[in-house]
Amino acid sequence: MITYNWNCKTVDIYPQDGEFADVVYNVHWIVTGVSDTLNPEGNPYSVTNIGTQALNASDITDFIPFEDLTNEEVVV
Repeated sequence: MITYNWNCKTVDIYPQDGEFADVVYNVHWIVTGVSDTLNPEGNPYSVTNIGTQALNASDITDFIPFEDLTNEEVVV
């Protein structure tokens, strides 16, 4: 089994976009996968990947204020 840990805590924002303030338009993410299988040295296999995801801020639905935004919300 592989366990994934997503870190989406770094974002780019528009200070003001229409009626909304601090609108996230870009998410910088890091995902790490750790296997329960061990390598010959007895350590779990793991890999980390990083990237960015642009968001369409022109069609905002279910807006979450920036101060209420959590890593878990961004991952979803």
